[in-house]
Amino acid sequence: MPEFNPNDPLFREIINFSKQSAVNNLLESGVEANFMQEMLDILKVGISTGAEYNDLLDELQVYTQGDGTSPGALERYIGQVASDAITQFTATYTHTVTQELGFEFYKYIGVRVRDSRPFCVKYMNQYFHFKEVEMMGEGDDPLTGIDLDDEFLKGRIKGTNASNIFVNRGGWNCGHQFAPVALSMVPQDVLRRAFEKGYWQPGTEILEKYEVV
Repeated sequence: MPEFNPNDPLFREIINFSKQSAVNNLLESGVEANFMQEMLDILKVGISTGAEYNDLLDELQVYTQGDGTSPGALERYIGQVASDAITQFTATYTHTVTQELGFEFYKYIGVRVRDSRPFCVKYMNQYFHFKEVEMMGEGDDPLTGIDLDDEFLKGRIKGTNASNIFVNRGGWNCGHQFAPVALSMVPQDVLRRAFEKGYWQPGTEILEKYEVV
């Protein structure tokens, strides 16, 4: 397994790649759906109902800037963009580095909050082989192989698949991460599950060390 050297040109390239990936993801983050579409809806309703010009401007101002007691959509959206920029960069960088270092197992880490998605609640603090994580990206439950229903895919980023699930995770504004873990930290039943599925094929010495067979 290669050693991690943050000064190595390879890892500098990984940082640049991670930054660009985060930017690209944010450019596809649904600005139209999260911000512009609601503004257009306000305009359509106002025009169709014959609202006064000044009343329509006031409604748009409240929508975008808030009413003094609660933040407007612009402030909320900026907060989400900032949060997603940080978490997606972290996720991209972490996954790219761990691929280079040869890690195969991940733990879905994070805390449960009031609006945690069913996907995150279901898998939080569990361990998975990376191929099982890729199954999640395709909308399949890695433990059963059955398709996840719409309830568990709420808030999912459009286009999420096996290649980008490590970055997209539970969806927009998700604070969870797939964190790489050493074999010594992975529960024995998870190691055995990955081995029996054919995902993890170490040598006999490793299998015996961790009592998988």
